[in-house]
Amino acid sequence: MTLILRHSADLADEPVHDTWAAVSPVSHELDPGCEVPGLAAALEETFADAAAEWQRLGRVLGAQPGAGRAHMPAAAANISDFGLMLTWALLAGKWAKDPRRVLLICDDPWLFRELRGGSGIEAGKAPPMAMRALTGRLRGFAARLHRAGRLAVAALQCRGDRRRAAAAGTVLLVYGHPRSRKDGFDGYFGELMLNNPQLGRVLHTDCGVARARELRADRRSVSLHGWGHPLAALGFILTRWRPTVAGQPYVWLIRRSAVLEGSTAQALAIRWQEHCQRRWLALNRPSVVAWPWENHAWERALVRVARSHGIATVGYQHSVVGAFMLNESPASNPDGLASIPDHILCNGAAPRDRLAGWDIPAKPPDYRGGHAVSGSPLAPVRPTGAGLSGAAIRPWGRQRNDRSGFAADITNDHLLGKGPPDDALHLRRDRPASADQPTARRA
Repeated sequence: MTLILRHSADLADEPVHDTWAAVSPVSHELDPGCEVPGLAAALEETFADAAAEWQRLGRVLGAQPGAGRAHMPAAAANISDFGLMLTWALLAGKWAKDPRRVLLICDDPWLFRELRGGSGIEAGKAPPMAMRALTGRLRGFAARLHRAGRLAVAALQCRGDRRRAAAAGTVLLVYGHPRSRKDGFDGYFGELMLNNPQLGRVLHTDCGVARARELRADRRSVSLHGWGHPLAALGFILTRWRPTVAGQPYVWLIRRSAVLEGSTAQALAIRWQEHCQRRWLALNRPSVVAWPWENHAWERALVRVARSHGIATVGYQHSVVGAFMLNESPASNPDGLASIPDHILCNGAAPRDRLAGWDIPAKPPDYRGGHAVSGSPLAPVRPTGAGLSGAAIRPWGRQRNDRSGFAADITNDHLLGKGPPDDALHLRRDRPASADQPTARRA
C-alpha cells in the first residue's frame, strides 16, 4: 500500500505503479489507460470532506491580525484554491492506503512538501520552491506599489463625491457592473433606483474612476474612492497576509496560499475598501445599506462597522447557486453570525434552503427573486426537472430559481443557466427524452 510521489522532471526512471494521476496537466509518457478512473468524481467527493476542515481553519486563521484581507481564511472557493489543494492532500492520504501502487505527479512545490511526510507515501526529490516564492514576493510588491499610486490618484479625483453624497437614507453599495446605467438602472438591483428616487448608489472601490464618472451622471451615484485618504493608500503598500502557522495542520498549504495571495495587490485592495467604507459610514451615516452579498472579507468588515453605528444591513444574495460557495456560510467567520447582515434577500429557494442549512437564523434569509431582470413575464417552469437562473442574467433568463441546479436527467425543454457575470447558457433538447443529451449554446 504505497503512494509514489514524483514531479514531472523526476520521471526518467518510471517507478513501478498500477495507476497514476497528475495534480495538474504535465508532459509525460505514461499510459493514458492507466490513469486513475473516475478522478473528477473522486475529487468532488473529497472536496466535500475538505470543506469542513477549510472552514474550521478559516475561522482560526481569520482571528489573526490582517487575515481579513485574504480570501483563504474566508473560505472563498471561487477565488482561493486552498480547498482544491486540501482535497488533493486528503485524496493522497486515501490512496496511500489503497492496495494499488498509485503514482501521483505533483509539480506544485508546496503541495509536494505537504504530502511527502505522510504515512505510506514514497516521495522523490521535491520540485524547487525558492525562486517561485521570491518571484511571487517581488511581483506582489510591484503590484501593490502600482495599485497604491492609482488608488491615491483616484481618491483625489473623486474627493468631490463626499459633498455630492446624501447623508442618511437608504443606499445601494454596488460594483461597477457593465449593465449599470447613468439613468439609475443597476446591473444588480435593476430598476429599484428608477422606481425609488430616494435611493442612493455608492460604487465599490473596484469600480474605476472613468466608470464612476459615467454612472454619477444620475446625480445619485458616488464613488467610495472619494472617502479615501491618498496618503493612506500609499501607506498600505506593505499590506499582505502573514499567517501564523505554528500549531496548525497543513502548514505548507497555508504558506502556499499566503505566497499566492501575496503575489498580488488584493490585500491592499481589500484594505483600501475597508478604509473607504469605514470613513463613509462614519461620516454619512446612511440608515440602510444594501449590497450584492457573498460574505467576502470586506463585507464582514462592513457589517461590523455598520452595526457599531446602528446602521441596518441588507445582503441581496449574489446570483450564485452552488453547494461549494463556502464563503456564504458563517462557519469561517471568527465572530460567527456577528458579521452576517441583518437581513439576507435570496435569489431563490435553493440558496435560501442552503443558507438555512448553514445555521443562519430563520428570520433571514428572505426569498425575493431577482431584481436585476425586468421587462418580461416569468417564463413557465415545469414542476419536474431542473431549472436555474441567477439574479444578474438577461431578462429571458428570469425563471423561478427554486431548484438546486443542473440535474443528470433534464426534463425541461429549455433550461437557462447563469454564467459569469452576465452570460447565459441556453440548454435545449434536440432529441427525444429517452436519448436526451442536452446541448449548450450561448444565449
